[in-house]
Amino acid sequence: MTRPRRRITILLACCSTRALRITRRQAGAAAALGLAGPARAVEEVRSPRPLAYRILKGDPPLMQPYEQRAAPKLLKSLADGADAVLLGVKRNDPEDYALAADLASKFASAAKRPVAVGLDAMPLGSQLRDAASWPSVSDSVDFLQPIADLQQRTRCDLVPLGVQAEVMGAVQRSGGIAALSEQQRNAYVDDVGAFVRYPKQTAAFDVWAERVVARTYKKRYEGLEGAPKYEDYFASSILYDEAVASLAARYCRAHPSTLLVCVVSDDHVKFGCSAQGRFQRLEKNPDGDAGFFRAPSILLNPSAESTGSLSRSLRLALAVDPAKARTCSDCVWFSRSPPPSLLTHMMNPVDGAAFKIDLGLSMPTV
Repeated sequence: MTRPRRRITILLACCSTRALRITRRQAGAAAALGLAGPARAVEEVRSPRPLAYRILKGDPPLMQPYEQRAAPKLLKSLADGADAVLLGVKRNDPEDYALAADLASKFASAAKRPVAVGLDAMPLGSQLRDAASWPSVSDSVDFLQPIADLQQRTRCDLVPLGVQAEVMGAVQRSGGIAALSEQQRNAYVDDVGAFVRYPKQTAAFDVWAERVVARTYKKRYEGLEGAPKYEDYFASSILYDEAVASLAARYCRAHPSTLLVCVVSDDHVKFGCSAQGRFQRLEKNPDGDAGFFRAPSILLNPSAESTGSLSRSLRLALAVDPAKARTCSDCVWFSRSPPPSLLTHMMNPVDGAAFKIDLGLSMPTV
């Protein structure tokens, strides 16, 4: 075991589980102790362009920038009435996970409620101390250090949202979801009927499958000997989405006053037809009043390539057809100033200044 892995393993072994509640005094104390590592990923003070952008639906969609002092307003608007927030990250990317930990802290302050962190990298039944053996961890576990620091500092709940390796392997190698036992399926599928109906009830599903799932399959497996068949890979992908949605729903039902911040691979967040859409069609209380979960999404440090754009700018809409024109996410957020070429269809920034009322007493300009 290398020294970095030993360091994080020792740290993760100390983790416990309580919901996160951050006060201004605690945040200041953490910064004084040098524990606010995730915040170092944010460079807005030196950024010539805002880091946070709301994506507004339209033809075409618009990007609404939020300057630094307006960012808390954006976070509060996302958290108000939400059961969870999905943060789309690149798999095992240290910068994305640092930004995710930073935003989780800021959501706690903006929402004024406990916050828990869900990880799709963490398989069901595992703990953070086991990170070196997670199937999604290909090399070092250092990318998880900001999450470990956050958990140690705040004692927030860490919620596993991932599928165990043997289950995913069975789906990819043994004929899709039909290869699972009823017990295995029920561990990850909260509502079997809704799971089956979802593709037919989602107008953009076919376009999303072609432009997200099939595209990732070609990049990862095309020409690779021993690769799973596309049909089985597709089955494993939608099981992954359903697991994130179902496991998040179970936690939210058990902890209705807590905001669950889900750190999820961006393929399972972008364009809303994967984990986000599946979560938002699950009932909050199947035995009570009608109502579904609300879970806005934020893509962290997206690139033109990661959104499937054919230009240097972000792709904001999945398709031209209004019925299938899902936006890439509700917001995008960057660790550092994004290049101008990445931004498109921009609006004037929200600067966070106090609203002023002109009663007609000001002098007219000449």
